[in-house]
Amino acid sequence: MPDWLAILKAYVDTLETIVGTEGGVALANKLTAIRAGYLDNINNAQLLVVPNLSTLSAARIGYLDNINQAGLLQITAARAGYLDNINNVQLLVVPNLSTLSAARIGYLDNINNAQLLNISAARLGYIDLLADAVNGLAAIKAEVEGLAGAAMRGTDGAALAASWTAALATALGNYTALRAGYLDNINQAGLLQVTAARAALLDQITAARLAELDAANLPADVDTLLVRLPAVLSAARIGYLDNINNAQLLNITAARLGYIDTLNTGVLIGSRTAAASRLAGITQIFTKNNTSAANAGDVVVATITTQPCFIKRIVLRSNGATTAELTNAAIYGGAGKVVTFIDSTTGIRANIAAADQQVAWVGAATFAATKTIVITLTGTGATAVNLQIDIEFEAIVDGGYLV
Repeated sequence: MPDWLAILKAYVDTLETIVGTEGGVALANKLTAIRAGYLDNINNAQLLVVPNLSTLSAARIGYLDNINQAGLLQITAARAGYLDNINNVQLLVVPNLSTLSAARIGYLDNINNAQLLNISAARLGYIDLLADAVNGLAAIKAEVEGLAGAAMRGTDGAALAASWTAALATALGNYTALRAGYLDNINQAGLLQVTAARAALLDQITAARLAELDAANLPADVDTLLVRLPAVLSAARIGYLDNINNAQLLNITAARLGYIDTLNTGVLIGSRTAAASRLAGITQIFTKNNTSAANAGDVVVATITTQPCFIKRIVLRSNGATTAELTNAAIYGGAGKVVTFIDSTTGIRANIAAADQQVAWVGAATFAATKTIVITLTGTGATAVNLQIDIEFEAIVDGGYLV
């Protein structure tokens, strides 16, 4: 009888004993649905091939006991595929594990490193080029080794060497520790703020200006300023500086600066020719030196120009000893000398005979443009006089003046 039939007979005998001693209830409790399923499959083709149970060692029984172990349940289809390939020809060629150093083990630990996963097909192509017969490292090495020798390619070796030697000597000679320090500070925040405008200012630092600094004149100049400034920088002037950014000052246009240029402590000089600068109501002074003959008669002193003017004062003064040939001098204005400023009695020679003797008129008179003011010289001969006529006036309309 085969071994497996003997074993089966033993199971049946045991079953009979159980039925006889414990009854049908006990049998029902032990014959579960799972166990009944085993009996249903008793003729399964695989079961008919019963292995040699004598090889079922304690270790193997232990494997069966752990058949539901959590780790075994994680054998996925992919992992099962690994097991299926366990006899793969490549796997059977086991390398010499003695060469698996700590460094190489580290490589294996990093096999899933993010950077390694980024080695694209293009990058692999670059790596392949390293061994390329034409463009690879070996080819480059051969080219570099071919450069060795006394002669340099493309030019005369000795001439080039001499040129480079001189150039390098000059460069190294100019490369001082101070200049090296400049390079160390090349990224200094201040240097990065050197705009085109600021660079233009730096360009203004010429050798002559540096020489002025080297001459050490600045301390003396500063000392001089420190002495002079307190004398001239009054509280009022300091106030002007405090208001230098005043909104009104910022509105001083070129035209307005022109008006200021014509001012002389509130008086406009009559000799100026810019008509636009002669503002109405602003005092102007006109002066004229007359050296006509003592018997010249009527001589024009001034002509009202551009706009009507208001005459306020006239002074007639002698610049030296007046010739005895002059009898008198009188000053008139307007058409036909209708306005008398200084009559012949006031202007008699005796009143203007010596230097700085003078007579004057104070009043009010207005004349339109083109009208004249004249001096009438009455005398016995043609000897020249030396008389000064000063006229204070103002324009009635902007632009009026005397000429």
